Amino acid sequence: MEPGTEATVTCEADEFYPKDITFQWIKYQRGSGNVPLQKGVSYTHPIDNKDGTFNQSSFLRINPTLEDNGNVYSCNVSHRSMGTDLQLNITLSVTEKKTGSIIGAITATLAVAIISIGIGILGCMILKKEPPKLSPITGAEHLVHMNEATLSCQISGFRPKPIRITLCLQRNGGEVMEIYSWDSEAQTGSAAPVAHHGDEQRVVIAPEREGLMGNGNVQYLPPAQRALRVEMVPVIKTSKSHRISNCQCTIRITPDIEEDDGAELTVRVTHSALRGPISKSCRLEVRGVKPNICKIVSPLRILQGESLTLTCPIYGFKPKPLSVTWLKVDSGGQETELLCWDRGTTDIRDPKYLHELAENEKQEGEEEDHLNYFLSNVTLKPTVRGDHGAQYVCRTHHYATGERAEKRMEMQVLAVPQLDPIQTSSDIIPVGKEIKLSCRIHSFYPQPLNISWYKEDEILISTNTQIIPEDNGLFHGTSCITYRPSVRDIGKSFRCEVSHESLQHPKCVSWELKHLEV
Repeated sequence: MEPGTEATVTCEADEFYPKDITFQWIKYQRGSGNVPLQKGVSYTHPIDNKDGTFNQSSFLRINPTLEDNGNVYSCNVSHRSMGTDLQLNITLSVTEKKTGSIIGAITATLAVAIISIGIGILGCMILKKEPPKLSPITGAEHLVHMNEATLSCQISGFRPKPIRITLCLQRNGGEVMEIYSWDSEAQTGSAAPVAHHGDEQRVVIAPEREGLMGNGNVQYLPPAQRALRVEMVPVIKTSKSHRISNCQCTIRITPDIEEDDGAELTVRVTHSALRGPISKSCRLEVRGVKPNICKIVSPLRILQGESLTLTCPIYGFKPKPLSVTWLKVDSGGQETELLCWDRGTTDIRDPKYLHELAENEKQEGEEEDHLNYFLSNVTLKPTVRGDHGAQYVCRTHHYATGERAEKRMEMQVLAVPQLDPIQTSSDIIPVGKEIKLSCRIHSFYPQPLNISWYKEDEILISTNTQIIPEDNGLFHGTSCITYRPSVRDIGKSFRCEVSHESLQHPKCVSWELKHLEV
């Protein structure tokens, strides 16, 4: 080996049972005796074999100098199936001369007696370090605001296995922030589950959320410094034959369009075979979800002078920033802006109108999807002349998507007929003499009207004057009957009854015949 060249020595124990086993690395220095080693030592988990036995490896990283030439390194293995420890030695040769692709290799095999199920093979080898290659990051296009998305990249062809992966984020005009870090060496022990597949070792690292991971511990950041909701799942596979490792790095993020659109996400890899970290970056493209707008909701009957609320449902959009504008379009197509609500502020152009925007709250137990649901309510008192036949428009503009949408409704205003008291042609009503009863009906719209006269339940023949329009666009008219009363009619009730589109039930006025002149 050349001085200053770092290498990894591997000690393997295969096909042993039971699972408990001890590895001890010892360095024998000339003239200094033996030195137990702990620094630079790492282990794999025991791997299950199909026959119930186990395999396990231990690794020693060394970085020798010329003074280490001739030193002996020993891997001692203790197991209950053996009476004495197994020991495998390698002698280090450190020279100025450069070597080939494999700097040095010493392999030894010890044959031992196996009692029922015992220890099989132990071996040590020194392999040249190989730097990792990092692929581009995929999946960063067409991200949706507050939807979890999966990005991925491949780190391939590296040896030895220890590696550090760091995620960094730089928002527009901001500084680079380290938002996540993972170190494979820290993931030993119970935190790193191991599975065995053929000649590969698969190490799955349990994900951690919203923090920086260093040395296996999560340091949770305060909300003001939390850059991005992120989760990383590295999966490392290592070839047994050449100890070449590959890592599939899956990154799950939940981006915020206002903070993260256009931000640069960087994966940075640090490895002992590299002079400095390597990295790949991608630009996050985060989009919103456009709103849906339903037809405007109004009462079945819209009556002149009565308070009316028009409701425009706007739903299923994110993020929240949105403007809502109400307009009125007259019969000539002329638009008039009535009011505008924009991110919590209402600008009312005509005091005739009131506005309230209600936001639907998520019910307990509902899944959080960050979608917004608004009800825009406009209250007014309509008139026939000012509003009948006009179109009311609810128009939205969603800032994140640039989407504009609108719904229209045509106002059909009705006016309820007003009935004046019944008038008689004379204050003195003689027996058997013809009298005239009349009723003025006014302030109604539209024009069609049905008028009936009754004496108690007996229908009477009536005559109606022409229906005449008023200056305010409403109508009026008069209905009359002629009748010859008798003594038997005293105490009887005469009534004028009106049916109209604006009425759910007929409307009437009554007059009682109290006395007659003989």
